[in-house]
Amino acid sequence: MIKKGENNIGGMDEKISGIGGLILKHKFGTIFIGIVLPIITLFFIKITFVNNINIFDWYSLVLGILSFLVGILVLESISEKEKALEAMKEIQRSTTIEELFQSSKSIINDFLEYDKNFEGFKKQSKLNMRTHHALMGDLAKLTYNYNFKIDNYDNLLNFVNEVNVNWFKSKNPFESYIDLIKAVHTDLLILSEEYNNSQYDKNMGDRLK
Repeated sequence: MIKKGENNIGGMDEKISGIGGLILKHKFGTIFIGIVLPIITLFFIKITFVNNINIFDWYSLVLGILSFLVGILVLESISEKEKALEAMKEIQRSTTIEELFQSSKSIINDFLEYDKNFEGFKKQSKLNMRTHHALMGDLAKLTYNYNFKIDNYDNLLNFVNEVNVNWFKSKNPFESYIDLIKAVHTDLLILSEEYNNSQYDKNMGDRLK
């Protein structure tokens, strides 16, 4: 998805660069079309149809109109590029949020495999404090960076701060930890579903526009 946004911006840059390159490549032709040809045309009109026409006034008028039209085109191009940049930022933001949800739920699911099985947890080596810190980091980003209200996050944070690293050393704290991350997992399922629905509604609204 991000590549698509980048391609849109790149396409506009190529168009603008292409026009600029064309002007530079044919600068004498551009000068002729933009300056010499209008003067010749107005001079021809003067001697053929209207004797009292001031060609410099008419040329200034034509040049002003052309400048105005070029200005509109430039502003429109800048506006389109800004919209494409905003769209790319939104895609990047959405992708990051989805990755955080997936990572958090995946880690919790790994821990939940040892629900009511503390002895099995002690024998394994995949899950450790590094895994736990990765989970807490993902939850912190969702909470503070992206303003998701995870109802049980504070309870989990308080518990971890209270028992420090002792939650995985004995059965009772471990089971309390499992209960808390199970509640957090439920929160994540609800929030991710709501977020996906809101993104779907937003995308449909953008398409209708």
